[in-house]
Amino acid sequence: MSEKFSKIAALVKERAEQKFSSEELEKFAGLLNRAEPTKNALMVAENRYLRRDERGNICEDWDGMLQRVARDIATEPNGEVNEKLAFIFYKLMDAGLFFPNSPTLMNAGTPVQQLQACFVLPIGDSMESIFESLKYSALIQKSGGGVGYFIGNIRHKGAVVKSTGGQASGPLSFLSIFDKVSNEIKQGGRRRGASLATLNYDHPDILDFIDSKRRGGELSNFNISVRVDDRFMNAVEKDEEYDLIDPTDKRPTGRRLRARDVFERIVQNAHRNGEPGLLFYDAINADNPTPHLGEIETTNPCGEQPLLPFESCNLGSLNLARMLKKEGSRFVPDWEKICRAAHIATIFLDRVIDRSRAPIPQIDTIMKGNRKIGLGIMGLAQYLIRQGLPYNSKEGFQAASATIKEIVVQSKVASWQLAEEKGNFPNYSGSVWDRLGLPQRNAATSTIAPTGSLSIFANASPSAEPLFGVGFARHILDGHIVQIDSVFEEMWREYAGSELPIELKEKIGKKGPGGIQDLEEVPKELRRIFLCAHDIHPLDHIRMQAALQEWVDNAVSKTINAPHDATLDDCREAFWQAWKMGVKGITYYRDGSREGQVISPVSQEAGAAGLQETSSRPDKGAVPRVRPETTYGQTTRKRIGFCGKLYVTVNKEITPDGEERICEVFTSVGEEGCPPLSNALAKIISISIRAGVDIDEIVENLREEKCPSCIMHPETTVLSCTDFIGQELAKAAKGKIAYRPGVAGGPKSIRICPSCKIGYMIPDALCSYCDHCGYSTCGG
Repeated sequence: MSEKFSKIAALVKERAEQKFSSEELEKFAGLLNRAEPTKNALMVAENRYLRRDERGNICEDWDGMLQRVARDIATEPNGEVNEKLAFIFYKLMDAGLFFPNSPTLMNAGTPVQQLQACFVLPIGDSMESIFESLKYSALIQKSGGGVGYFIGNIRHKGAVVKSTGGQASGPLSFLSIFDKVSNEIKQGGRRRGASLATLNYDHPDILDFIDSKRRGGELSNFNISVRVDDRFMNAVEKDEEYDLIDPTDKRPTGRRLRARDVFERIVQNAHRNGEPGLLFYDAINADNPTPHLGEIETTNPCGEQPLLPFESCNLGSLNLARMLKKEGSRFVPDWEKICRAAHIATIFLDRVIDRSRAPIPQIDTIMKGNRKIGLGIMGLAQYLIRQGLPYNSKEGFQAASATIKEIVVQSKVASWQLAEEKGNFPNYSGSVWDRLGLPQRNAATSTIAPTGSLSIFANASPSAEPLFGVGFARHILDGHIVQIDSVFEEMWREYAGSELPIELKEKIGKKGPGGIQDLEEVPKELRRIFLCAHDIHPLDHIRMQAALQEWVDNAVSKTINAPHDATLDDCREAFWQAWKMGVKGITYYRDGSREGQVISPVSQEAGAAGLQETSSRPDKGAVPRVRPETTYGQTTRKRIGFCGKLYVTVNKEITPDGEERICEVFTSVGEEGCPPLSNALAKIISISIRAGVDIDEIVENLREEKCPSCIMHPETTVLSCTDFIGQELAKAAKGKIAYRPGVAGGPKSIRICPSCKIGYMIPDALCSYCDHCGYSTCGG
């Protein structure tokens, strides 16, 4: 048991007087002012959240959605609505102080009534267990949920199967089946769940797992993480070897690996395309509130909820951007508002458990047995900016830690009060709270999850992330509009005493995620605090994650952004420091490093950019994904020896999660060349790319060929026509071709939303969401 539990329990017992009565909470709610939803919020609600009749027509408005959710969660077991609680819940959401996760907003008070976002499913070492989990996974994904799996119990590739005398195919072969099934499921119509696969570092198939997403298009519905413990990290530090363990009998297989070699392989792949991430097993289980029920083996897909098998995510987030008050000329935390809002939100989330209809009985049993909830935050960036604190400063880390501490302690006070009214969670006996003598209705109460659409509803920065940009220029039809962060505009008026000049607004919009640090027209004091994600060193991202993790029950899902030119040493140091700082997991994203980042199966809302992923058929081999209707690219011309000029076009597509990837090659030659051969070669290359063949391998083979016509020609700078095609493919794969008008000076990875074609895909922990229409890679 970690010291965190003891510290929290002591603080909670000191706060016993902060058990608010329903009358006090009703009075607080009655004084809250309405936060008018923005146009973006209304549009996102209409597209994805508001109820529709049988003909597909919207049959509620924004206020109706909040009323529906508030009244449903306030419904008692006898079916009657607790009107006082319904009013309190409604006012908290109406004021923009709190929103539950998307499934609750979508499904509460509807026939679906599935209110959880994500789950963890066990997979055992038998055909029955594996395919039972596959069935459960299909049911969960059909209802819109995401799933995390630990696959380390499946015997390794080549192991003897006693019942048949044959050899096992290993966990990765079954993971591919799960991935293909996910592709066939339209998840709940409005929401797409993600998946996470985790494997322990001492599994015999660990090296194959680490490399499993090295080639584009493989396991497209999965993020992957390697589970490591302190023993492994110490072995890396001391340059020691370790045993690979047979999952069937937990004995050494006789094979050993050098820990540094494995760690380096993880680093190389993460630097290449952002995967795998790391999960720190000892840190996770040190904070396990119910160790008597077993060890936690993995997390939900986004990493913020370490969960036991069949546990689920029951999440909600407080909007810190609205938790400030003015003292003189300064903004300071409104601790009374923070405490009361956290108290109400805890009551709300606890009631969600009883109102939710679980996809399978096992989930219902453990969900109600442990009653875990995850109260988190959004708007942290604006909260710090308003106080004049840079996100990456010591003061910023301290302020974030102090605030989350207050939220966690108050949520425990509320859970104590609920326990006195309704009883402890059923599995309380033997839990850490039982040992500490602290009554609790919920085994865990806090987490920090991605917020996606909730950030749009609250008009807040996402989760615990910094701003992604101070402003953006959005292209609409033949023109464009510039949108500037509302807090920046307010603070500009305070500093300058006038509105933001149009010329400067245009500059900021064009910079986008490039930030404002090189705009001298912006006062230094504003530049000091308006830091964007790419202005912040990766280690400072981790320091913020660690500052929050100090108090959070579960975990913190956070993007560790690194610049495009970050080195392997930078990535290695980030992973190492994440372990040293005590976070529970890390995913490292180097700007522009992903061609086809996870995660979701194709949905109709992806429009022309909706793509079918590569599939495999036993009788036909790899089947290329379908060519999208819309692509964009660049054409380059070169002289090819005595055969004339060759034009090579490399086109890219936008994936459903807003990422770019190469999809085809066209060639065109003059009469001196050979058009049929050139066209056929381009078609074969395009089919290979869409079938998932690694671009690097295609390039390597193309560039091996030498043609005497090219070598002998004095004006030709390539070795052959295939060498020229290979050069252009290589440039495109490395992002060295400027494909489309975008954000000048910004990071290489800024993406236009594939759904609305207007907004930008904003990184939000392991997910990304459109800041205009709310489209999300995780459905949050």
